[in-house]
Amino acid sequence: MQLSLSKSFVFLSFLFTLSQCVYYAPNAHNVPLLRNKGDLRIMGGLQGGSVFEDNEGVDVQAAYAITDSIGAMINGNYSWGSNSYDEADGYFFEGGVGYFKPLSKRWSFEGFGGFGHGTEQHTYNAGDANIRFTRFFLQPAIGFNSKYFEVALSFRLCHLYFYHYDPSNFAALDPEVQSDLNYLDDHRASFLFEQALTLRAGLPNVKLQLQIGGSRNINNPDLEQAEGYALLGVFVDLDEAFKKKPQ
Repeated sequence: MQLSLSKSFVFLSFLFTLSQCVYYAPNAHNVPLLRNKGDLRIMGGLQGGSVFEDNEGVDVQAAYAITDSIGAMINGNYSWGSNSYDEADGYFFEGGVGYFKPLSKRWSFEGFGGFGHGTEQHTYNAGDANIRFTRFFLQPAIGFNSKYFEVALSFRLCHLYFYHYDPSNFAALDPEVQSDLNYLDDHRASFLFEQALTLRAGLPNVKLQLQIGGSRNINNPDLEQAEGYALLGVFVDLDEAFKKKPQ
């Protein structure tokens, strides 16, 4: 039997988490490793995790260096999946600004903060739920970059808040689903600690990116959420791609 690329991601991240219905899954970290004013980096990738038996997601990211030390980023994520209890899909968008500083010819530091908004729709065996949330984040990172290879370690501290919670036909839902939804309703605000390792290799302006990340809920550990993911994507350094070669 031939396994799809996304199912391979599920296997890679199986060690991170085993879950049923899940109400939060981390998006990929945007770690552009900016160095100079005008740097423009974009990334698109496919994400998988063990949240659902058949779980997939798409991440799209961009970052731009406004000055020699200030940058901005935007991120988007769409995820979908199903298990024996739940079929779900959702969108998440966020933006942020931050500071970056080259530490040497190869090493650099950056720190971003921002805000995001997400929606998710869950369809259960006997009902459904529409959920919306906001998330604030702070994300420092340190990385090594060269012409053909980059590696970075990033950490993200988040405040997650479920501000809209609207289940239907609640009394007919499976007792385990009821329990999960009651917990979410009683614990709407969470602090999360998330970490990621990012590896890139390829040409000077186009590289293959692998990122493996994890997420831990600090104050609501029983909230059903994804605890890990793996992402495979393409990272493009547009300022390098359009840089004029010397005559």
